[in-house]
Amino acid sequence: MAPRVEPKRLVDLADDDIDALRNAFVAAEYDERRVTSCESIAPRQLDAVRVPAVLHQLALQDDAAAVLTAVFAYGGAVASDRLLEVLGDAAFGALERTEVLVHDDDRVRSLVRILPYRGVWIASDDFHDDDPVMGPGLTTDELAQCISFAATTTLLDIGCGAGSLALVARASGVSDVVGTDIDPRAIDYARFNGRLNRLHCEWLVGDLGAPVAGRRFDVVVSQPAYVAQPETIAGVTFLHGGSRGDELALRLLGELPALLGSRGRAWVLFDTPEPGLREVTTTVRDALGSARVDLCLLVTPGHGAAEQAIGYASLRDRSLGDTYASTYATYRDHLAKLGVDRVRHVLAHLRQSASPAMFFAEPSALGGYTAKTLERLLEAVRWSSASGSDLLAADVRPNPAARLVHEQSLSGVGDARLWVRFERGAGVEQELSDTAAVLVECLRDHQPLSIAIEAWAHHLHGDDDVDLDDVAAQALTFVRQGLRSGLLVVGE
Repeated sequence: MAPRVEPKRLVDLADDDIDALRNAFVAAEYDERRVTSCESIAPRQLDAVRVPAVLHQLALQDDAAAVLTAVFAYGGAVASDRLLEVLGDAAFGALERTEVLVHDDDRVRSLVRILPYRGVWIASDDFHDDDPVMGPGLTTDELAQCISFAATTTLLDIGCGAGSLALVARASGVSDVVGTDIDPRAIDYARFNGRLNRLHCEWLVGDLGAPVAGRRFDVVVSQPAYVAQPETIAGVTFLHGGSRGDELALRLLGELPALLGSRGRAWVLFDTPEPGLREVTTTVRDALGSARVDLCLLVTPGHGAAEQAIGYASLRDRSLGDTYASTYATYRDHLAKLGVDRVRHVLAHLRQSASPAMFFAEPSALGGYTAKTLERLLEAVRWSSASGSDLLAADVRPNPAARLVHEQSLSGVGDARLWVRFERGAGVEQELSDTAAVLVECLRDHQPLSIAIEAWAHHLHGDDDVDLDDVAAQALTFVRQGLRSGLLVVGE
C-alpha cells in the first residue's frame, strides 16, 4: 500500500507556515499557465505513459514554477536543495514535519498534490490505494464552466472532495459557501485549502445533503461518484457510485428540490449506463419525483466499456503490470454483465419553478455550454409554449452559437444540403430545408417575430397575394420546434 499523508496535520499548521507556502507559490508564479502547457504534452495518454515526458520537459526548464509544477502537479522528484531554494526554509520545513515531503538521498518528492485551479490552489492526495481524496480534474472543469455565481449569496457543494468548486465559488464572491463530504479526510483537505487560499467556507462531514437538512441554498453543485463498482473491487469514495455507477447521483437528484431556495438552481454532472436520451430522461424524472423544477438535461457520449476499464485499472496499478491486467478484466466483465457498451455523460441543470419547463438534448460534447447558454435554453423552451400573440411580439433569433453550413458533394452527385452546426458543440446539428433556412435568416435580420414572418412571406411569394395567417401558422410551428431544439432563442 502506498504511503499517505493525514491532512489533519496540514490543517493544524501555524498561520506563518501556511503563509510561507502561499507566498512561495505567488513568488514563483505557480499558476495554471504552466500546468496547461504541460497538459498539451502527449494528451489523452495514460499518466504512466505521458508523465515521464512532462517531467523531462520541466527538468529542462528548471525555473521556480517548473520545479513546483514537477513536484506538486506531477509527483516528480527534484533535488532537495533546489526545492528548499524555491519554497524557503519555513514552507519546506512545514512540509517536512507533516511528512508531505519524502526524501530519497539528495532528492525529494511530495505525497500531496497541490494544483493551481481557477485562481486557487487545491491540495489533495497523490493517488494511493487507501481511498484517496482527489483534487480537480477534467470533469470538474466541465462542471465549473457551466455554473453561474451571479446573484448568488449561498452555495452548497455536495461531495466537495478537497473543496475545489466550493473555493472557486468563494473566490468568485459568493459570501456563504458550504461543502459536504462523507469522507472526513476530504473535509480536512478542504479546511487546509481554505486556509491556504485565505477563503472561509463551512465544511461538514456527512452523506450528500444530510449535514444541511432543513437549509436551502441559491445554488447547489455536485459531481458525485459515478463509476460502476464490481463486487470484488473495494469501494473508493471519490470513484464508485454503486453497482451501476449512477445510483448515488440519482439519490442526490431526489434530495435536491428540498435543498433549493425559491429561485434556487443546481448543477449535477455524472455518468449513467442508460443507453440513450429517452432512457436517461425517464431515469432522471423518476429520481426527481413530483418536484416542480425546470430541467435542462444534456446527454453526451461517454467512454466505451474498454476505455473505462483501462482508465480505472491504470489508477489501481500505474506500472500497468499484473494487477492492472486483472483489474481491467474485472471491470470489463462487470460492465458486460450490465450490458454496457458505452456510458452516457450527463449534465443536469435544475431550477425551482412554478411552471416547469424541460430541455433535453444530445450534443456531441459539453465544451460549448456555459451557465448563460443553459439558462437561455430553458427560457427558449418556456417561450415555446407561449401563446401565438406573445410569440409574434417577441424577439426570436437564431442561437448565437449556430452556424448555417452549405454542403455540396464535389463530385456533383446528390443534392446540396443545408445544416445548422454549433460552435464548440454547443448544440445538436440539424438539417434545414431551403425555406426553413430563409426563415432563420429572416429571424436573424428582423424583429419582432411578426416582422420576420412578413419578410419571410415576401421572400417566398413576392408581391403576390398570400394568406399571411397561414404563413404565420407555418412559421410558428417551426419556431416552437426551434425553441425546443436549441436552434432558436428569445432576446439577445
